[in-house]
Amino acid sequence: FRDTITQYGLFRYNITDIFGHNRFMAYLEAKRTIPHKKKSQYIGMLEGCFLGHDYVVSENGVKIPIQDSGYIAPKDGKKIMIGKGEASAFCNTLQKIQTILETQAWKLIGFTVASLFSRPIIQEFGFFPLLFLYGKHETGKSAMAEWCKAMFGAHRIENFNINSTQKAFQRACAKYCGIPIFLNEYRSNEPNNTLLCSLYDREGYGRAKKDNTLDIDQMEVNATLGVISTQNIIGTKAEDVISRVVQIDTNESKYNEESFLFLQENMEQFSYFVSYCLEQINPTVLLESIRVEIKAIRQEMKGYKDRIVKNHAIISSAYNIL
Repeated sequence: FRDTITQYGLFRYNITDIFGHNRFMAYLEAKRTIPHKKKSQYIGMLEGCFLGHDYVVSENGVKIPIQDSGYIAPKDGKKIMIGKGEASAFCNTLQKIQTILETQAWKLIGFTVASLFSRPIIQEFGFFPLLFLYGKHETGKSAMAEWCKAMFGAHRIENFNINSTQKAFQRACAKYCGIPIFLNEYRSNEPNNTLLCSLYDREGYGRAKKDNTLDIDQMEVNATLGVISTQNIIGTKAEDVISRVVQIDTNESKYNEESFLFLQENMEQFSYFVSYCLEQINPTVLLESIRVEIKAIRQEMKGYKDRIVKNHAIISSAYNIL
């Protein structure tokens, strides 16, 4: 309250000359013009910028300290920190991921790039592919999820357990815009498979309003979703889920100690990814490349479901444009 009052100021003076009076009035006008700050309940890729807890990145890739940006980020423990990102670490990150995942690297990298531009992709196609990481214990599934989140400075966001309360999970889906969040210890059964299908289709958690009406409050799904599991997709609605995911089999990944240690020890610096992508990638060009890729895949892979074709076109186009 005191700081707000002193921004306006309270003054008493005697006019002695016109020049001094004009200078004083200009000073008062400057004091009463208070910068407007926009408080956001969302964090991540907003309209025209990427909002973190320490920096805002403009749509042309320029980093601005949060205190100078005109934004007030949500208070949730400063989990999205993008200020320490370095170009050299980012380039090495991509190379190390390629070394470990080899022929599957395009899926993890493409999903990460597409997540940043998920807003225009969803507006164009009405859905967003799910990333499904499956494999035996100790094959690097959770580590890969951490690398993906670290590109956004979001590796402090803990993975959700499939038994997490639905409200907490859905709030995270609404709050984190264009940032991947992960479901851990996933088990393929009808309720869980139904949940994945609804998230792919961007259907949030709905509940009745507390006003004795029949209206429903529908929460948004703004985050992108990854799934971690020790088993493949089986059971009821398995086919529906398979057509909505891009799968990475971590059993086929190659453990390279040097690459793995680099990735684990340098996650704080991966967030240069945000500045680089916003500066270098035009969302309109990305959407056009996806349309072209869809046509090409349809010709080469006749007989595949249209949804599968589009999922792989989105991820591969995002990888190629990077």
